[in-house]
Amino acid sequence: MPRSPRVCFEGAIYHVMFRGNAKQDLFLDGRDASRFLEALADREADHSVRIYLYCMMPNHVHLLVETPLGNLSRFMAALLTAYSLYFNKRHDRVGHVMQGRFKSCVVSGDEYLLRLTRYIHLNPVRTKEWEDRSIDDRIQFLHHFRWSSYRSYIGLCETDNIVTYGPIMKMVPHAQNEDLQAAYRRYVEAGLGTTDDEIVEALRHSPASLGSTVFQSELQERINRDGSALRSVQSSLSADDVIACVVQQFGVSGDRIHEHRKENWPRAAAAQMLAKYSNMTQAGIAKKFGLHSNSAVCHMIRRLKNACALDHDLAAKIETISSVLGDNAATE
Repeated sequence: MPRSPRVCFEGAIYHVMFRGNAKQDLFLDGRDASRFLEALADREADHSVRIYLYCMMPNHVHLLVETPLGNLSRFMAALLTAYSLYFNKRHDRVGHVMQGRFKSCVVSGDEYLLRLTRYIHLNPVRTKEWEDRSIDDRIQFLHHFRWSSYRSYIGLCETDNIVTYGPIMKMVPHAQNEDLQAAYRRYVEAGLGTTDDEIVEALRHSPASLGSTVFQSELQERINRDGSALRSVQSSLSADDVIACVVQQFGVSGDRIHEHRKENWPRAAAAQMLAKYSNMTQAGIAKKFGLHSNSAVCHMIRRLKNACALDHDLAAKIETISSVLGDNAATE
């Protein structure tokens, strides 16, 4: 079955979720989680997105993201590539870190968005191990859970530089002169006495969008009117992201890939991955690397493949790079 295309347009708000491969943990300790947040901060700035909230569970992550530039796929590809490379290198692993594609759902900027923030922020205590625990126990856990934006939303820690709070806080129901952080805490924690069945059912019924019937109709009309809003699934990582992945895995500087040397494997790997995972043609790759012809690119890649057959360490590096880029190739 072909993959469903993503809805991408400027100003869209998304609920994004991704899992560890085979439901394995993405974060083995606090250092991993901290590194993910660093990667999130860097890619947020690089791609001019707005993070409304995050919630990092051991084996999956929820994000609420706005994309003023309509570039969700490129942002997520850069984020997941950076973290996957770090994770494999630190834990001496190869292969897939993420389980398939990330999931994305376009969300209307109204009460559905606010209710979704509650659903996501309560995720840490919606697990089986918390089913029979008291509401007070759940509240205490949420107040001490470090890997979510909830604590900063309700004033239990400093505001997080990567989170844009305004759009959500403006929607919080509150009494006159009531502190907004206290009002949001009351709103979210009131959800501990319910199951949010309506949101869960809405996400299950329409996994690609969340909002009123009017919102969904308008979204469909937009897609029908503007075909570019519905992006086809193509491997289209940027050249910079591909090269960054290669040099990080090899542990070399970016200048290395431009050196004319016979066994410059980072250079050859960059050419191979650009041909496979970016929109660059062989002519474009040859020009980028100062090669005289398309056949020179083919020859360089062929030498790399031959070397991998004899060098297991080199082959492992190439496999890791290919797995990471393959997992996280943008779907523009």
